[in-house]
Amino acid sequence: VPSWLLDQYVKRGEMVVVLDRCFVCEGDIHAIWPKTRYLPRKTRCVIDALAQAVPPMI
Repeated sequence: VPSWLLDQYVKRGEMVVVLDRCFVCEGDIHAIWPKTRYLPRKTRCVIDALAQAVPPMI
């Protein structure tokens, strides 16, 4: 499980790091959606939310 996904729980003391020297492979995160002239509002909201929320976590 990526550390950025659990970081909030570790900071609150709800979880503890057990294997802190474990090698983590970093990578890119991509969002893919169909190319269309009109993007559904729900899709645009998800893309905007991910673009705002994910960078501070990684």
